[in-house]
Amino acid sequence: MELPGAQTRFYEVFLALSNARLGAWVPNPAFLRLKTRRIDDWMTPGLPRLRRLSYFAREVLGVHPRTSRLLFCTDGGHYENLGLVELLRHRCRLIYCIDASGDSPPLATTLAQAITLAYEELGVVIELQQPFRLVPGGADHPIEPQSPLSALNARLSSDVVCVADITYPEPVSYPAEEGGYTTDKGTLILAKSNITPHVPYELLSFALEDEAFPRVGTADQWFNAGQFDAYQRLGRFLGVQACKAARRVKAIAEDGGPLPPND
Repeated sequence: MELPGAQTRFYEVFLALSNARLGAWVPNPAFLRLKTRRIDDWMTPGLPRLRRLSYFAREVLGVHPRTSRLLFCTDGGHYENLGLVELLRHRCRLIYCIDASGDSPPLATTLAQAITLAYEELGVVIELQQPFRLVPGGADHPIEPQSPLSALNARLSSDVVCVADITYPEPVSYPAEEGGYTTDKGTLILAKSNITPHVPYELLSFALEDEAFPRVGTADQWFNAGQFDAYQRLGRFLGVQACKAARRVKAIAEDGGPLPPND
């Protein structure tokens, strides 16, 4: 059966009835594997050519058996918007998470919800290191001169990356190519869609023009060239900073000592 979503049943029914669904019916990989093994068995049915009334009823009623020939793959926001919980379910040792959700500052609400859900469903504990460095307006060194740039400085955070310690409820054995040891610990590298004094100059300029940047909601489906370029450039910056943080974590694990702030 499907996992419980973050949205209420009312929204699920409304989306199905209005034909505004955010998902699609795709072949079940397990069924495809079974069909491949029984390719000459006429008693094993093939994939349905038409999605008849029964599939519509499944969407309305929320009934999705995992053995069905087709599975309804929907937007992750119906369950957990970051995709973090599913990675924790697989007991990953190192996780990179890019949080581009439209949270209202100062705190990362979507991340907090994912942490809570991970503990409730999986018993996984996540402890954030220095999470308040992600708070907009808390930059350690505001841009000078501060007076003409006060509106921009109020939106700058000290960092775009936060490292977290993961503790799984039971030890996990990793294969030889991943170290070949058993541990209940993991590391989360979270990159938050923020702006800091260290982002490229063109992003700071764009942020002055667009007060919603970098938290434009998904309701805006018509990005212009400036928006597209700005988010692409910010994504590259986040990726570089996340890789730097991962290298720092590895170095600290090898040498010992506290984790310094990201540069």
